[in-house]
Amino acid sequence: MRDDASRSIVAGPLAAEVPIVLDPCLAFPPVLADAPASGDGERYVALYGHDFSPAFGHSVRDWARCRGWPVISIGYRSEWADRQWIDAGPHEFAAFMANAGAVATTFFHGCVFALRFGRPFVCEASWYRGTKLRCLMHQVGAERRLVDGPGALDEDVERLLGAPLSEATEARIVALQQSSRRFLREALRAPEAVA
Repeated sequence: MRDDASRSIVAGPLAAEVPIVLDPCLAFPPVLADAPASGDGERYVALYGHDFSPAFGHSVRDWARCRGWPVISIGYRSEWADRQWIDAGPHEFAAFMANAGAVATTFFHGCVFALRFGRPFVCEASWYRGTKLRCLMHQVGAERRLVDGPGALDEDVERLLGAPLSEATEARIVALQQSSRRFLREALRAPEAVA
């Protein structure tokens, strides 16, 4: 299971402890050898999601403008982004996230890819994805990267977009990758033949 809500749904009927494992995109890093680099080496803020609060959008846009970086929305149209890239494929998306100077998102996989590539990021929680987001942030020790909607202050967004991932978070991800892979290897091991 990827989150506490899924685990509780499955654990009850099984009457067993069900471990949480990392999302496959974080547990098994994507290969980018054949993925095109994004842009021409410019720094940019990758925007991934929708239904951002006006205050969050204002803070992200101001932070980017102070640095001369464009805000580029991928996968979804955003009225406050400088550019839109709606039709990116999976390899293009991964390369785009890997090359971002910072990431602003409302999505679980926005966080997963920011974590995977060690990009500074901030995530605005939404009611729809809140449980998965909180579980992931707790799992990797990055709770402070999740801001709660309209209450987010400019200072919170600015601090998080400018801050690299902590060494503790990076170490936690490595440990969780190992334990997730170990669990999946055990779960997929073929049963021994019965004589």
